[in-house]
Amino acid sequence: MPRFTVLLHETPPDYPRPRHWDLLLARGAYLQTWALAQPPTNDTPIVADELPPHRLMYLDYEGPISGERGKVTQVDTGEYTLDTDQPDVIKGELFGGALNGRFCLTRSDGNAQMWEFRFLP
Repeated sequence: MPRFTVLLHETPPDYPRPRHWDLLLARGAYLQTWALAQPPTNDTPIVADELPPHRLMYLDYEGPISGERGKVTQVDTGEYTLDTDQPDVIKGELFGGALNGRFCLTRSDGNAQMWEFRFLP
């Protein structure tokens, strides 16, 4: 099964994006990544901004981010499965230490980068 990680990304005070949680899904040779506005802990819809693909090393990384972009701390990690993998909808199940349950990512209409994330414990 492919791996996932959730990182808490603490950003500097002058950084354009405030503190957020990075959801990283292993997709072959890279990590498909979203910045979540809130921690993925319940079934509340969360704004998820799709970021450029990240390197696989972030599955196990904690520490400072280059370019003085803050630091990341691992919140959870594990494996996942997908039931739906379409351009605008990704559904599956997380099997992590803290996050165990179904999830859904849905692309917002008219904005290629903006998604909605739901975790269904």
